Amino acid sequence: MSKDCPLQPPPTPPNDRPLPEQSDHRPHVNTQILGEWYAALVDTGAAGSFMGDHLRDKCNRHLRPVAPTIQSARMANGQVDTITEAYWISLQIGI
Repeated sequence: MSKDCPLQPPPTPPNDRPLPEQSDHRPHVNTQILGEWYAALVDTGAAGSFMGDHLRDKCNRHLRPVAPTIQSARMANGQVDTITEAYWISLQIGI
């Protein structure tokens, strides 16, 4: 960024799990869930969004259970996980 440019990039929000140090060219957005910021991988073709157990446990009292519509899903790392539970939760994308 040029020293003459008055705009500064926004501060990087904290994340539950930092992105890998290696270059990751997949699109990510800042996502706010219950007032805390996380990095989320964007997948425009995905039928659903997924969060890890740690974040689910943190948000537990704000989650609204629903019946899963799928039985398994391939995660961003290529691993196939069994889907045993599903929830609705509000989130905000961007800042």
